[in-house]
Amino acid sequence: EKDGFCGIHADFSHHDHLGLERRVNLLYYLNENWKDSYKGNLSLYDQNLISVKSYQPIDNRCIIFTTSDDSFHGHPEPLNTPDGYCRRSVALYYYTVPTETRKKKRILYPEDPNWKYSMLKE
Repeated sequence: EKDGFCGIHADFSHHDHLGLERRVNLLYYLNENWKDSYKGNLSLYDQNLISVKSYQPIDNRCIIFTTSDDSFHGHPEPLNTPDGYCRRSVALYYYTVPTETRKKKRILYPEDPNWKYSMLKE
C-alpha cells in the first residue's frame, strides 16, 4: 500500500525445506489503471548497482529474470498510491535439482556501507 517499498536485493538460491535450487523468478502484475505518479516500478540493477531497466507494474505485465548472486532488483522508491490502493502481483519461482557448483545463500544485499536499503541483512 501507500509508502510501501522493497529494498534492492538478490534472492536466496536454495529452498531450505525441499533442497532445490531457485533458478528463475516470474512476476505477474495485476494493477489496472496504474499511473506513473504511483511509483513502484520494478528496477533491475547490474553488478555495480546501476539501474539498467525499470518496469511499471501495469496490469497483465510479466517480468522473468534469473536468480543469481548478482540479479539485484527491487522497488526502493516508496509507493505513492491513493489510500486503499495496493500494488498487486503474483510471484512464481522455478526450481531445479541442485548442482554442486552453486553455493547456498540467503537474500543478498549490496555490500557498500553507504548504500541504503529497506530490508535487514540475514
